[in-house]
Amino acid sequence: MRSVHSLPFPPMSSAKSSSKDRATYDTLPIQEGFAFARIKGGVYLALFSRISKSGQYTAHIFRHELISIFLLDFIITDFYSTDSSVHILELIPAKFMCYEEENETVFLAKDMTLRLAKLADPMSSGRPGIPGLFDSPATRRVQY
Repeated sequence: MRSVHSLPFPPMSSAKSSSKDRATYDTLPIQEGFAFARIKGGVYLALFSRISKSGQYTAHIFRHELISIFLLDFIITDFYSTDSSVHILELIPAKFMCYEEENETVFLAKDMTLRLAKLADPMSSGRPGIPGLFDSPATRRVQY
């Protein structure tokens, strides 16, 4: 079930954030389109839409569903480009994704999915933070 929030919105269940994490990446000004964004400490795939000339935006936040499939999770309404809890980390060119608006589904290129995982956890090897997503018994390394 989708929910609509105005900032401040409920805490996210994503990666923890620290001032060290925030300093790792430069942020871009909020623009319309798809982007990886740090929102309230978590890193998400988001679609930003401008709703007024005064710099008011809406963000559709997509959750990782399966490998490279993302489904609409919730919508943040009525926030401004100056809001300190929303930072665009990287814009996503259209050639790396396919958006099915009627199904509210985004198909993201594998490289971009791995990039999102790395942005969410800079200390990771680039694999998504969801246990077992790309791991199989054959690819897991056992350390003794």
